[in-house]
Order: sequence, then structure tokens, then C-alpha cells
Amino acid sequence: MINEPIRSYYDNGKISREIYLKNGKYYREDGSAVIDYYKESGNIYYEAYYIDDKLHREDGPAWIGYYENGNIAREIHYINNKRHRENKPAWIDYYENGKVKSEIYFIDTQEHREDGPAYIDYDKYGCIINKQYYM
Repeated sequence: MINEPIRSYYDNGKISREIYLKNGKYYREDGSAVIDYYKESGNIYYEAYYIDDKLHREDGPAWIGYYENGNIAREIHYINNKRHRENKPAWIDYYENGKVKSEIYFIDTQEHREDGPAYIDYDKYGCIINKQYYM
């Protein structure tokens, strides 16, 4: 079954949102199920991957936010609607120039990391300015 997007538009004619549904739930196996766009540029504001109304993606982040210039602002990894990623940060924020701003490690939606800090903040030069441990 081909899953066609439902689109809404800004008053300037540009697409504001695309959603993919299956049986009334957010669902798409071959891409993001929800895509929001910036009004002026038309660039992607964020995209979210869903299976059966749950944020879910096994091969990358399930939620990706973008700056208007197209650079990634935030990535969040979800498995079955839970923030989760093994041995790597599940939540990563970026500065507009692409450098990492913060990293948070999650296991089953709990901040957790056994071999280092679970929460790390970086300055715009990449130096660690804050770290917190959660086990």
C-alpha cells in the first residue's frame, strides 16, 4: 500500500507540514512520517520517524530538528517511543555552525551511562564546560 502524504500550506503557498498516516496513526517505513517546514525558506524545520504512532527508528535519529540554514540543530534517537541508544548519545544538540553543543545518553528513556558522564555540555569551540553522571 502506497502511503501518500497529507499536506498543509502556509498562506504564501509553501508547504508547512507533511504527514503520513496508516489507519489514522503516524506511520511510514521508508522515511519520516511528519515533516514541518520553515515558512519563508521552505527548508525543513524538523522531521520525525514514526511506526504505529510511536517515534521509532533503528538506523538513525527518529527526531531531527534543523536550523533555517539547513544545518542540524538536534537529533534524538527513539526506539518504540523511548529515548534510547546503546553506547552513544541518544540526544545531541548542535550549534548553528555544526559543532556539538550537548550530548545526553539514554537507556529506555532514563539518563544513563556507565563509562562516563551521561550529560555533557560543550562551548562553541568544542571544550567540555559541564558534565553530569547518571547511573
